[in-house]
Amino acid sequence: MKLNVKEILSGGVEVIRNHYNKLLPFILFVFICNLFTSIYGLTPSFMQSKPLINSLAVLLSSIIVIAATIFVIKLTLAIQVSINAVLSEQEMSWTTAYMKVKGKFWLYIRYAILVGLFFIPIIVLIILKVPYTTVINTLYGNFILALFCMMAPLVALEEKANKYLRRSINMIKGNYWRVWVILFFSSTIFMLPSVISISLFPGQSYEIAIISIVNAFIGIFTLPFLNAVIVLTYRKLKAEVVRIDEFDTIN
Repeated sequence: MKLNVKEILSGGVEVIRNHYNKLLPFILFVFICNLFTSIYGLTPSFMQSKPLINSLAVLLSSIIVIAATIFVIKLTLAIQVSINAVLSEQEMSWTTAYMKVKGKFWLYIRYAILVGLFFIPIIVLIILKVPYTTVINTLYGNFILALFCMMAPLVALEEKANKYLRRSINMIKGNYWRVWVILFFSSTIFMLPSVISISLFPGQSYEIAIISIVNAFIGIFTLPFLNAVIVLTYRKLKAEVVRIDEFDTIN
């Protein structure tokens, strides 16, 4: 089965349009975390003349950023659980969805690091200056992106088990270009404000922090859409894998 890119993207819009209120608690928590991370850019700008206070402020801001990042990852996994429940027409409170991803943070980090190791060949090709490195890296990089994005819902929605990486590879087999196209369009919407802010204010921490706050507001709408698209893609690919497994069993 080939993924229908238009169907997935329009399905993401429908999820947000019809079920946004069910995702609102997660989105508000993520928004608050993003506001806290913006402090990292604002604090040094106000305290440049006081080195000691500035150092302490940067340390505190760094701790806040790390804590907020951990919380955002957990919330993102919980958002995917909640979206999957909505698509399955199951009633699930936001607290139940969050509890379902309890203990999965380090599992997610572990597999994220494993996926990160796939970048080693890209680094080697760049160092060795192999011909057509850009083309090879683009094709291979698209595969890694598709692999990583399918791994996240696997961790969030499946029971704790091994072989998430292998299962993710099996899911995107034959569809990774379509997965990449889906992720390209959805993530472009998600990341565009940040890209614009960085290009407009390179190296200016105060301005970037202000833009980051604006981006946090925009993320109230783009974050659930991105996760809805990822979960819809996961469900389509999983259904195909299950169908193939059942066919192989029968035969």
